[in-house]
Amino acid sequence: MPGARAWFDAQTLTPAPPAPPAKWKLWFVNMSAVFPPVLLFNPTVLPHLGDLNALFRTLLLCLCLTALVTWILMPRPQRFFRKWLYPSLQALRGRHKRRAA
Repeated sequence: MPGARAWFDAQTLTPAPPAPPAKWKLWFVNMSAVFPPVLLFNPTVLPHLGDLNALFRTLLLCLCLTALVTWILMPRPQRFFRKWLYPSLQALRGRHKRRAA
């Protein structure tokens, strides 16, 4: 029966996806993951790469730092700041838990 299926489909509410965080919040989280390794690489790695062409030195630095930040460092601040970045998602989860209890 197509009428009954439409009625049941209308009864299942799908929550709206959370709004993306503000750009300044994303900038802050990104800076908290990018700034420390850049600060560390300048005095430790760059003096050893002084003989390389500036283009290759910059390419090597960007490749290493991007990989480090993407797979190792960035997930931690994202997890730590999740409630601050997505407060509406946390409110939805809290309401869901209260309703189920």
